[in-house]
Amino acid sequence: MKKYKKVKKEVEVLDKFICDICGKDMTCCEFNPLDNNNNEIKDYFKTNDKHYFEGGTFEFNFGYGSRYDWYHYNGEICDDCFDKHFAKLLKKVKHQ
Repeated sequence: MKKYKKVKKEVEVLDKFICDICGKDMTCCEFNPLDNNNNEIKDYFKTNDKHYFEGGTFEFNFGYGSRYDWYHYNGEICDDCFDKHFAKLLKKVKHQ
């Protein structure tokens, strides 16, 4: 026989999203998504994070033979720092 008990589980949710370059807090206001009639979907996120963020995550991996042989970098970057530091690169690479 199996007996079960109810337990409360503590989970970690994202609270702040900070740019690793300039230190800007990229966390924006809470929102509820819209349905097809542009009405807010109330209680869409019951336990999930309701924030959106003005930025993203970057990741760089260097391979064998590079000056940065096998270095791995990752972090968070705001939209402004992305524009400022990667403008030249964006002109050279294809958007995917």
